[in-house]
Amino acid sequence: IELDVELPGPQLCIEVMDFDDFTSDDLIGRTLVDLEDRFFDSKWRDMGQETKCNEPGRVRWATKPLEVRPLHTPQQLMPQGHLEVWVDILEPAEATSFPAEV
Repeated sequence: IELDVELPGPQLCIEVMDFDDFTSDDLIGRTLVDLEDRFFDSKWRDMGQETKCNEPGRVRWATKPLEVRPLHTPQQLMPQGHLEVWVDILEPAEATSFPAEV
């Protein structure tokens, strides 16, 4: 999924829902990702430095690590599951070179 954001700005809220055929869908849990803290953290930014690519004239950015984030609901103190997610933040010019893979 690709999203346009402005920094500084709010956190990214990811909600995971179940899918019911005959009743309403229920929230399994949500997690908040602070994009601003990541973007301005030099350690996090250094994880995505340019690396070489086999395609002439192309550069490939190193990927960020896969995260396991807890899913919380307002009604429960304990996580209701976990979400594996990879979050990367690119400038608009960089993003056009690397379209989101679905």
